[in-house]
Amino acid sequence: MLSIMHKAIFPTLLSLISGLAYAHGAHEHGTAKIDIALQDTDGSIFIKVPSESIYGFEHEAKSEAEKKKVSEANNILKKNILEIVRFDPSLGCTATEDKITPFIADTEDDDDNEHESTSEKKHGEHGEKHGEHRDFQAEFKIKCKQTAVGSRIQFAFTTYFPKVQKIIVQLNSDKLQTSVTVSKNKGFIQL
Repeated sequence: MLSIMHKAIFPTLLSLISGLAYAHGAHEHGTAKIDIALQDTDGSIFIKVPSESIYGFEHEAKSEAEKKKVSEANNILKKNILEIVRFDPSLGCTATEDKITPFIADTEDDDDNEHESTSEKKHGEHGEKHGEHRDFQAEFKIKCKQTAVGSRIQFAFTTYFPKVQKIIVQLNSDKLQTSVTVSKNKGFIQL
């Protein structure tokens, strides 16, 4: 049973980690940003990646082929989240999808887009704005049978989404706050 203090701290960690997701910096193709919050045996994973790195395009899916790509990629993530963000199997962790949003306009680059030439802006008036970036975001809840303290979290994003070559990971737990950059699945966080 969680103590009253743990019940109060966990929502704070979750809101902090969600806030960190937006503080990572500019939209960069091939780079995923993963925020992990852990409190005892509960946790959350927040993922933000340029939509192009997941689906191969950044606009809303229009054709049946594009809609199929979106559905397939979302299913790959849902089915394999605990392989992509790999907790020690002895912890007995399970994951449930909280939310997946495939095409969120990236507002971090808005200042850069203000300086587009008039011809670029006119080009974009025939649909979506030229140069507008869209991100894929996903949130998962984690429940483990044991605390993750003393274990490792490894990453296999590139295995499932080959366009993602770099992962910037932020971890916030009741015992540790750290970040690591993982390149081509090589790297881990020691808890």
